[in-house]
Amino acid sequence: MLQAVFGELGQTAREKLFAYRHLLAIPALGVAAPFLFLRFGHIPSGGALEARWNAAGLCALFLGQGLRVWGAGYIGRAGRSKRLKAATLTTAGPYAHVRNPLYLGNFFLCLGVMFLTESYLLLLLCVVIFWALYLPVIAVEEEFLQAQFGADYLAYRQRVPRLIPRLTAAWKGQGTFQWKNLRKEYLSLAGVASAVLFVKALEQPTYPLSFLAASGLLLLVPSLLERALKKA
Repeated sequence: MLQAVFGELGQTAREKLFAYRHLLAIPALGVAAPFLFLRFGHIPSGGALEARWNAAGLCALFLGQGLRVWGAGYIGRAGRSKRLKAATLTTAGPYAHVRNPLYLGNFFLCLGVMFLTESYLLLLLCVVIFWALYLPVIAVEEEFLQAQFGADYLAYRQRVPRLIPRLTAAWKGQGTFQWKNLRKEYLSLAGVASAVLFVKALEQPTYPLSFLAASGLLLLVPSLLERALKKA
């Protein structure tokens, strides 16, 4: 259904949607801001419930980053590319269990941060907003892969689910894990750490600026370092 809807978009529009998919976090933050700053829809502070929420948040963060590392180790820079491109169809590792492990990993990362905000309303909104924003991106990417690989991709799509992983691998698959493919994964780690520090800053009325400053640096420094290395 999504392919039918977004197939009507022009080629340029689809390419732009994919290229700037990382900017989709901006409207999501705009929706989340009132809940964060006004402490609206939060669970009671203290006690076993808060401890369980924080534990669930940490588990989701580890699961999400683990999925990203596993997936990025197979797909490399293509996972961060602004262009729709694929020299080969990767079907090994996590891609033998689920077709979109990086997006699924990102979802668990967002879910983890939302748990740490201790807002049950934000948690529910996270699920709705994340998939409302990223399902169109996934549809565009899958349309490209189908056009690129034809029958091979159709066979892959029939055996491997889009987002809910199968417990056993569909096949041995094509592709190998390479540590060098993880060179850009520090950007994801920095982004997650920045989000966690930002959330904690809102819980520390005595020293919020130190947390906010650390959060900003974690976002800024990796980007500046990446640009410097490109120019070198």
